[in-house]
Amino acid sequence: MKPCPIGEYSTEFSVDGCQKCPDNFTTLYEAVNREEDCYLNCPPGSFATFGDNSTCTPCRIGTYEDEWGVLDQCNTCKRLST
Repeated sequence: MKPCPIGEYSTEFSVDGCQKCPDNFTTLYEAVNREEDCYLNCPPGSFATFGDNSTCTPCRIGTYEDEWGVLDQCNTCKRLST
């Protein structure tokens, strides 16, 4: 059986193969086997906190994120930039 792609999961009890994560949620990697591993797919400029799938937190001044679906923190800007 092929592993589920990013954005989908399969449990050991699933007979239907891969299931899509709920709307606006994704997975960090492929071959996820629990729906709990689907997390909020936050847009660039924000991040989701691991374990809290309710809100996207905007990056603080001096930090940035240019990718979708980042967990736990934004990147620190280079010195003398914001």
